[in-house]
Amino acid sequence: MKKYSKYILVFISFLLLAGCSSDISIKNATYGEPSYKMFGRTPERNFYVSQSIGDSIRLKWSADIHGSFGNTSITAMQKYIFAPDLSGRIYVFNIENGKELGEVKYKGAINTTALIDHLRIIFPVMEFKEPKTTIYNYNFQTAKHTSEIEVEGNVRSEIVNIGEDILFVTEQGNAYRYSLTNEKIWEYASKNFIHSIPVLYNDAYIFGNDKGEIISINAQTGKVNYAKKTGSGFECGFSVSDNILYCADNSGMIYAVDISSGETIWKFNSKYKITLTPAADKEFLYVGNLRGEIYKLDKKTGRFQWKVSTNGIIDTTPIVFDDNLLQPDLNKKLHFIDKKTGVIVKTMSLENRAKLSPVFYENMLFLGIDNGKLLAFEKFQ
Repeated sequence: MKKYSKYILVFISFLLLAGCSSDISIKNATYGEPSYKMFGRTPERNFYVSQSIGDSIRLKWSADIHGSFGNTSITAMQKYIFAPDLSGRIYVFNIENGKELGEVKYKGAINTTALIDHLRIIFPVMEFKEPKTTIYNYNFQTAKHTSEIEVEGNVRSEIVNIGEDILFVTEQGNAYRYSLTNEKIWEYASKNFIHSIPVLYNDAYIFGNDKGEIISINAQTGKVNYAKKTGSGFECGFSVSDNILYCADNSGMIYAVDISSGETIWKFNSKYKITLTPAADKEFLYVGNLRGEIYKLDKKTGRFQWKVSTNGIIDTTPIVFDDNLLQPDLNKKLHFIDKKTGVIVKTMSLENRAKLSPVFYENMLFLGIDNGKLLAFEKFQ
């Protein structure tokens, strides 16, 4: 019996391997600017959708992946959805039915989005045993790598592109600008660990470090605009709205910062650690902390509007619509929160912990959950 069991396992393994693609080949993709090319859609990290969502959505499809997700998001262009996982894979799915169209596998972990730039995806793969990262530039029309950038340190945070170059930080405290032909344009050492998600705004590349400094670098020259000690340490994402920088520190303090000078415009104390990216609409800022509280603040003044407790743990950036805020939490929930009143109008149960920040693309809402599933929802009445 043991002998036959061994053959059965080999046969099943063969079938599983046969069902997987070893590349991403999208011959029908056309050259153009992607619609959702990076985490937060733009280098300023924009999580606002100028339309209503209501509180009625239903599952259109789900797709299984091999590993789980980091606190990142999908990216998308045309009819294709790109999703990373922590087992070193990048997947592409058909937006209409969730069919997997291909995947690439690497030895390492992928913690960030697959940045889309026309017909290529750019993503860092961290080695497991030592602090080294390879950033791959992969053409998905030809299914070939066009370049690889090898750097010392862990690239856990989101990459942005600037022209034909990319900007990124390492966990060990360095910031870089590289061309995709593997030429280092500049390097900056902050001398402290970096766990924040940077933004790029008008040639200012801005991030925070574990020392609590907010650092702005001229993206063209690599020269420091300022490095100001502001908070207790930053593990959050940074975002920009209406020329103001928003971030939050490990003590729970929320900041609005003048981008040109680095001076604090206002601050508000939520009293508990914040690791997500502040999300803004036209007038207000929405920020959740690890205690499960969500705050609505006036963008210009920091004036308190409301607070709601989800009784969960919030470390995933929400998505903001005209009517509701959609906030996932680690208690396997997706909360629909009325933006005006702060009332939770509906809570949807999920199979597992929500990990990917929600993305709304082509009238569909995309979420990722911890057991390795990508979920696509559609609105219904």
